[in-house]
Amino acid sequence: MDYKVDIVNDEEQALRHILTLQKESYPLSQIYVLTMDAQKAEELAEISGTQRAAAADEGLSDSLANLYLSQGERLLEEMEAIGLSEYEAQQYEQALEFGGYMIVAKLKLESAPYMSAEQVHPNEIWNPQSGYNE
Repeated sequence: MDYKVDIVNDEEQALRHILTLQKESYPLSQIYVLTMDAQKAEELAEISGTQRAAAADEGLSDSLANLYLSQGERLLEEMEAIGLSEYEAQQYEQALEFGGYMIVAKLKLESAPYMSAEQVHPNEIWNPQSGYNE
């Protein structure tokens, strides 16, 4: 999954950045807002119409388990639920320790203008002599 990540300093910058992403054709359903303060992230997601990782990508049991996590652990879980690697999540979590907002815009494969070699399933490669699925 391809994604774009930006960290901004405050809510106003976050809202402006979300509008910019919308102009770049990212749908609100694929834009996520994260911050150390879960309440602030929830409020900004509600105001902007964007997604919260816990609400969108985790099941009920995961959400209940997250009640017992620290703020940093919760944030790492949310980032990984969106699709960031554990290493990336740790790097961004450190950047957010001092405040700010993380905006993640996911690009769905079906909305990509082209597919890279890594995105093509081996069984879907066209062979001019035999067609698909050799």
